[in-house]
Amino acid sequence: RVWYFIIALNVMLVVFNYFLSAGSVVQGVDLTHQHVLFSIPFIGFSGKPPFFVPKPLIFSVESITFMITQGLRNFAIAMLAIPIPFTTHPGLMGIAFKGMGVSDRFAYAIDLSFRFLPSVTRDFGTTLDAQRARGFEIDKLSGGIFSKIAKLAPMVVPVVIGSVVGAEDIINAMELRCFGMGKRSWLTVLHPRLVDRVVITLTLAAFFAITLLNILGNFYSAGFLHVLHVQGIPQFLIP
Repeated sequence: RVWYFIIALNVMLVVFNYFLSAGSVVQGVDLTHQHVLFSIPFIGFSGKPPFFVPKPLIFSVESITFMITQGLRNFAIAMLAIPIPFTTHPGLMGIAFKGMGVSDRFAYAIDLSFRFLPSVTRDFGTTLDAQRARGFEIDKLSGGIFSKIAKLAPMVVPVVIGSVVGAEDIINAMELRCFGMGKRSWLTVLHPRLVDRVVITLTLAAFFAITLLNILGNFYSAGFLHVLHVQGIPQFLIP
């Protein structure tokens, strides 16, 4: 379900960005010889009043290739960020990063970051139940927006103060254990499985192979892998 959401969000962002930018393409691409496929009536921006003028929205090989490139870039970013929180237990997050060779400070900072939001959510739920027991109904707030924000003080203040007190408790506990004075040990040790080693090996191999091809292939001039058009578009896509 997470990837369905990522795919839908990515498509919406790319399409909306294309329409909002009136089909503009990344700078540095020669558009004097655009390979136009079709165009539709649209509204563009102008530097003079009324600032909105009729302007055709052009769909060309260059613009569609740019949209695909944007989508792939967003997917690449999502593939780096999404798998970690959805495949690793929050209580093992710091141990996992420590096992990857990062410092104790960085690993513990990541561990606390992943625990912060669930802790605040738990405190908010507890505070909400306590305030409802006292007759405070968040669904029945009246008045304007600023009045409603002011009336939320019985909810916001305890949660904020609780978060600050919790942070101070963590700081005191770390100071009592002389955190940062030497190498730390963890109560739990994670051992990679065979499938983990295979995935890591294949990922590193793909990364180095793509980087090597990008450097030695010389895509942008006349290298032995120069199979692309000067615009960065495969020849078979050119109408």
